[in-house]
Amino acid sequence: MKHLLLTATLATGLLSPLTAQDFYVPDNAPSGGCNVIPFGVNTVSTTWSNQIYQTMATAADLGNSAVLNICDLSFISCGTGLQVNSYDSIEITLGQTNATTLSSTFSANLVSNVQTVLVAKNFHWHNYGAQFSRIGLQKDYLYIAAQGANLVVQICVTNGRKLVGGTTGHYTGARQRLYNFGWTGSVCPTTGTVGSSAALKWGIHARTAGLTEFGTWCSGTNGNAALTLGGSAQLGQNLSINLASAPATRPAWLVIGVAEIPGGFDLSLIGATGCYQYVSPAIVLGLATSGTGTHSLGATVPNNAAIICARIYAQYFINDNGANSANLTTTNYGRIMPGN
Repeated sequence: MKHLLLTATLATGLLSPLTAQDFYVPDNAPSGGCNVIPFGVNTVSTTWSNQIYQTMATAADLGNSAVLNICDLSFISCGTGLQVNSYDSIEITLGQTNATTLSSTFSANLVSNVQTVLVAKNFHWHNYGAQFSRIGLQKDYLYIAAQGANLVVQICVTNGRKLVGGTTGHYTGARQRLYNFGWTGSVCPTTGTVGSSAALKWGIHARTAGLTEFGTWCSGTNGNAALTLGGSAQLGQNLSINLASAPATRPAWLVIGVAEIPGGFDLSLIGATGCYQYVSPAIVLGLATSGTGTHSLGATVPNNAAIICARIYAQYFINDNGANSANLTTTNYGRIMPGN
């Protein structure tokens, strides 16, 4: 595992000495209103399935920083427990502006340094009630205040709904937002409605550590085998990659890589119906599940600043006799992001 983290260092080349900090806009309290824009509701809904949304973080929100290497964003779900949000497609774009209010035209708010930082199909985001959960940007965003003091995020999703969790919405604060919803087709609208409040509370993470889970699991003989991440991805700290609800005392494999397969590769082609491979393997570790269908791999994150904001992915594969014609089940997958 340590060797893998060092490999990720070379892959990312994130050698900048930029400051590490978490910013929360307008705050990080699990309180306020709850709103379903743009992340959808817990049922299939023609009204709330397709949504596009923007909000802004001011220079003051970002600590009047001159430069920030933003590695991820997060949002705080209402309610309790695990929520799994599913999207046929999701696209997140960041840009900068000196304007202090949002225009009703989406493109007018993305003035400079515009970059798409997440684009995926068949996307499943694990977020937890009353805590900020990272959404999993695929690449960093370099914020440079000289290109526009204020940071704008745009999120567009299609066919959004919850697969797990009954609570709808994410916590909001008294900030401006621009939104549109309920259209048909796959092309996001160009204009929307500007609201003076009810923007989602959001976290902006510059070179700080994160552990995040994504994807879905497939049905096995002992239920849905699931991967979770524990501990901390901070430099020098210990973390664990955990498996639960697998069949007992069976051969299994832990696949670790520095690249994900967006949306997953459908293993129905080999008879593992409903199962997906999400991780492009760099290392495959053979193992056996315990008598209770569990496994855990521990590792220490190297104390090496060069690996900050690297993206390392992990997924379990289990030999599960009788689960399907391939005798194979898979878990969801996790992402390890080392940081300060």
